[in-house]
Amino acid sequence: VVRATGTSLLLLDEAAGDRGAPSPLPTRRIGIDAPFSLSQRALLEKRPVAGGDIFADPTLAPWHETARRQGFAALVSIPLFHQERPIGVLDLFLAAPQTFSEEKLRPLLTFANQAAIAIENARLFREVARRNVELSQSKQLTEDIIANMRSGLLVIADDGRVSLINRHGEQTLRCAPGELGGRRLADWFPSAEPMTVLGGGERAQEVEVALRDGTRLPLGYSNSRFADPAGRSGGTI
Repeated sequence: VVRATGTSLLLLDEAAGDRGAPSPLPTRRIGIDAPFSLSQRALLEKRPVAGGDIFADPTLAPWHETARRQGFAALVSIPLFHQERPIGVLDLFLAAPQTFSEEKLRPLLTFANQAAIAIENARLFREVARRNVELSQSKQLTEDIIANMRSGLLVIADDGRVSLINRHGEQTLRCAPGELGGRRLADWFPSAEPMTVLGGGERAQEVEVALRDGTRLPLGYSNSRFADPAGRSGGTI
C-alpha cells in the first residue's frame, strides 16, 4: 500500500513509566510533553496524520534538516491505541512526496490496531513474567526462613496428615528429612495427637511424645488454625 523507506515505532512513556514493549523496529520513548510533531498530532487527534511533502509544509520546518540527512520527503504517523488507551505511534518515512487518501490510510490503521494488540500482549507477558519471578523469590525466602527457624514448625492438614515440617521439627522428632511428609501424625506419634487439637490459643502447652526409639520427649507447643489466602481451612499449625 505504501512503499516506506524507513519505519520508527515510538512508545508512549506516561509519567516516565515504562509502557512499551520490545520491537524489531527502531524505537524510542516519547513523553506526553514531547515537542509537537506529526506523531504528537496523531496521538492527540487519534487518527493517522500525514506530511505528504515535508519540505513544502512550513509547520514541519524543524524537521527539514533531519529529513534531508536521512533521505525522506514524506511522513505518515499512525497512532497506536489499545482499548482506547494510547500506546505509541508508528511512523512511516517515504523518499518522495505523495498524497495520502483515506483509502490509502485505512489499511495502515488496521495494521496499527493489530500492532497495538501485539505490543500490549508483549507488555502483559513481561508483567506476568516479572510477577512470577517476584513470587518465586518470595516463596524461596519464606522456605529459607522456615527451614532455618530455631523452633520446630509443623503444619497438619484437616485429615491429620503432615503437610509441612521444618528441619528443626524433624530433628526434634528424630525423623529423616521428608520422612513425615504426607503421613498421618497420629500413626507415627499417637501421643502427639493433642497437638492437632485447638483450644489453647497462643498459650504455650505441653505434651509428652513417645518417639519411635522408646524415648519419651516432653514438648512445649502452641497451635492455631491455618487458613489459605481465600480463608479456607488448611489444618493446624
